[in-house]
Amino acid sequence: MIITSLVLPALLAAAPTAGPGTCVVRGTVLHLDHVDLQELDGAAKLFEVMLHGAAIRVTFDDSDVAAVAGDATLRFGGEVKAASVPLRVSKTTHVRGLLTLGPKSALELKGIDGADVSLVVHPDTNTTIGPFTLPCAALVLGDADPEDVSLLTHPPLARRVAVGTSAFVLAAAKSGDVAIDVAVTNGGLVMEKVAARVALAEVRARWTDGTTLHGFLAADAVTPSNADWSDEVGRIGGMCGFGVSDTYVGPATMNVGTKLFDQHDGKPWAVATAKTKIDVIGSDDWVEVTSVPGIVVSAGCVRTNKAFTSAAGLTYPPTAWRH
Repeated sequence: MIITSLVLPALLAAAPTAGPGTCVVRGTVLHLDHVDLQELDGAAKLFEVMLHGAAIRVTFDDSDVAAVAGDATLRFGGEVKAASVPLRVSKTTHVRGLLTLGPKSALELKGIDGADVSLVVHPDTNTTIGPFTLPCAALVLGDADPEDVSLLTHPPLARRVAVGTSAFVLAAAKSGDVAIDVAVTNGGLVMEKVAARVALAEVRARWTDGTTLHGFLAADAVTPSNADWSDEVGRIGGMCGFGVSDTYVGPATMNVGTKLFDQHDGKPWAVATAKTKIDVIGSDDWVEVTSVPGIVVSAGCVRTNKAFTSAAGLTYPPTAWRH
């Protein structure tokens, strides 16, 4: 990291000591992978799933693992790596006079200090800003749409400058009493030079997710740049079926109290707290569940056979065909 006299006062300040505490965040996640589901009302891990469009609450503590629980009509519990949980702010938030976060800014939790949390923001795949502190209450769960990729915006060419180091500290004022760390994994960061002062450059970077970085660097830390961008976004899609023709394949409704099991007469891992629509395969007393709201129980087109329930706890559509 390049350290100049501009930021020394900030670096000399004593670092806060993390204290015990937890942070509970609620919301709906579009995608949360590698969730270890646990046995219902027990601590035993059963199998791994991906949550997709699930309403959940996540409890963070000082460990690198967070507790996940269903927060809608299906009660379930599990664990996931804390760093993989998508966090956002509930409204536009300003940090230290240097950083503006929008509701789409992608945050990662780094630690907990009482009612506050230490975070970094990833405005694009190459840039990390922070750590900085916000109240736990300012956070919600939620992903950006996979097609809504955040990109660095194009500053005017005449004011386009590059910070040529992979890690630097941006200060909020000349004294450097308030500052923030910036790390870039793929070369330096291209920014807009807003103004030049004696020995200082006022610079700014904006991203399409609403994140803005605005502060001061030593004048010799930036150089003119003619860098350009290529805005390429990929997308993946597809549908598949299970090809079963001799048994019932279709929707059903879990009645209140109906449980999901990891196998026939196996260990329960979820229970319906309200009527819950699912999709099933089977016409016997036990059926395989192929679709659960918010939980991906099959890997692509491969049936993982980790979700079963008793047909006695289901209500079928009036027109459902079953043997």
